[in-house]
Amino acid sequence: MAEVRKAKIKMDFNSGFSLSQGLSVEEAVKALVKAIKRGEVEELDVKVEYVDGTGFSYITGVEEDDEDDAEDED
Repeated sequence: MAEVRKAKIKMDFNSGFSLSQGLSVEEAVKALVKAIKRGEVEELDVKVEYVDGTGFSYITGVEEDDEDDAEDED
């Protein structure tokens, strides 16, 4: 396990998502995690940058065929 310098999470929802403005950060993050577990997230993009400069990217909900099609069009 390495020390993380920065993490970014992008979520696209299937049909909107409601989040109360009065929630604490912890409550908001818990609500987002529940949405992921319930399958309400269409696309999830997680990017992590470690202190040593290495990184990791994890994306769900993106069809690999779309990338292949874009390359074929060139």
